[in-house]
Amino acid sequence: LAAQNGHVKVVNLLVQDHGAALEAITLDNQTALHFAAKHGQLAVSQTLLALGANPNARDDKGQTPLHLAAEQNNRGVLTAVDLNGFTCAHIAAMKGSLAVVKELMMIDKAMVIQ
Repeated sequence: LAAQNGHVKVVNLLVQDHGAALEAITLDNQTALHFAAKHGQLAVSQTLLALGANPNARDDKGQTPLHLAAEQNNRGVLTAVDLNGFTCAHIAAMKGSLAVVKELMMIDKAMVIQ
């Protein structure tokens, strides 16, 4: 709920102070990053990525957080940068996530090549 409702401080508190698992999943295999991306919570998405959330996590439908952001037209989430200045495309490339990079290229090539 903290991720989908934009509560950055609560997300930080849960992960950093209480050891909440970044990759904890719901019954349909969605992570906190799925919820943040789906609900357009840019600051929470940035925070989760900076904390090491997996942008490649797939839910029961095979959708990544980026799929959900694109599905809901949450472009800000797709182009957001983390505390190091990395976008989702940068992080996906650094982690060798070719599928995510390809998906981003289909949405907006300029966003990936920036």
